[in-house]
Amino acid sequence: MLGFRFTTDAEVTVWFDQRMKALQQEVDQILPGMVNNLSRGIASETPYVLVDAYADVRSHAYILYNTETKERTLLGQSKPDVAADQMAQMTMVRYKARDGLQVPAFLTLPNTAQQKKLPTVVLLGPDEERRSAKWEWNAEVQFLASRGYAVLQPEPRGTKGYGSKHFQAGAGQAGRAAQNDIADAVKWAVAEGHTDPARVCIAGTGYGGYAAMMALLKHADSFKCGISWSGMTAYRNNPDDAGLKDIKRPVLLAYGTGDEAVSYKQGLAFYQALKAGNPQAEWLEYAPAVEDWTTQKNRIDLWRNIESFLARHIGAQ
Repeated sequence: MLGFRFTTDAEVTVWFDQRMKALQQEVDQILPGMVNNLSRGIASETPYVLVDAYADVRSHAYILYNTETKERTLLGQSKPDVAADQMAQMTMVRYKARDGLQVPAFLTLPNTAQQKKLPTVVLLGPDEERRSAKWEWNAEVQFLASRGYAVLQPEPRGTKGYGSKHFQAGAGQAGRAAQNDIADAVKWAVAEGHTDPARVCIAGTGYGGYAAMMALLKHADSFKCGISWSGMTAYRNNPDDAGLKDIKRPVLLAYGTGDEAVSYKQGLAFYQALKAGNPQAEWLEYAPAVEDWTTQKNRIDLWRNIESFLARHIGAQ
């Protein structure tokens, strides 16, 4: 084994092979401020190494590097039209939850002169246990930041990738202590001066959509509005789920008629129950799915609607 690769805030490679270790240092000096993942054939006799280089403001670029001549050949880029100097920088932070647990989060501030008391979107990942972010370019985060929003991505207890203590602390805590971690992230951002407490919206898909709705129920004082696309509407017979229909904050729901992960019928039933007591509930319907990766048409329309919804409820005054 030449080495191993793992993720902290970003991907890190630890090389056991001294030649590869020296080569990693060489490439990192040539491409500073980037994550540079090196790949080489196990039996390769050529001087070439493949470099996958990326950062929070720049998507993946694939470079063929000649270790003898030092020549670099750009093979391709995943997002060649993205201007790095116009992108917002992402920072990993840790904040203290109400019970003292240190919780990791990612904070992205818009690339603007205004850096304090910003309208903020808390963006949650689709899976209860899988980390929702890492230090890399993210289309949704950059879209929100380009509209002037701070983007906060907490990694509540129970999320994998932050050590066994953090993961094990989440056992049986979905909708409970893990939910509190999300609200505590907002309190931290307000205390640090990043966030305007009167202009915070929470959004997510999958489990993240469910957690966003639960946040509006349990911590309505921390959130002005909520967004869920293809979000779960119930979780493991949680008795608190019955109260989700009583949310009074503005809500935007989006579901696809052919969504497989979350039933369209469940989404529609939740909207109808919510709308009966909340005139500020809004509904978007797509076919076949909310995020149609083939054409991107539905995804673009969704985020245009999210942009409008946010502007109406927490946008710049």
